Amino acid sequence: MRKVAEWKSGRVEDWYMRKVAEWKSSRLEDLYMRKVAEWKSGRVQNWYMRKVAEWKLGRLEDWYMRKVAVWKSGRLEDWYMKRVAEWKSGRMEDWYMRKVAEWKRGRV
Repeated sequence: MRKVAEWKSGRVEDWYMRKVAEWKSSRLEDLYMRKVAEWKSGRVQNWYMRKVAEWKLGRLEDWYMRKVAVWKSGRLEDWYMKRVAEWKSGRMEDWYMRKVAEWKRGRV
C-alpha cells in the first residue's frame, strides 16, 4: 500500500522521470558504452576465457570438490553450529546491536 501511496503522490513518478533524465543526459549511456568498450577491448572476454581455462584445467572442479570434502568432513557443519551457538549465547546479537549503533552514529 505504501508503494501505491508513493505512486499516487507522484514520488515514484519523480524517481522514474529522474532516471529518464539521467539516461538522456547520457550518464547511463556512458556506463553502457564503457561496458561495450570493455567487451571490445577483450577484458571481459579474457575474464570469461580465464574461467573456461580454469574449468578445463580442473582447478574450478578441484575447488568444488574441496568444498564437498569440507562439507562431508563436517567442518562446515561445525562452523554452522558455532554460529548457532553464538546466536543463542547472545554474542551474535551483540554484534548486530553494535552494527545498529554504528549505523545510527553514521559510521557505516
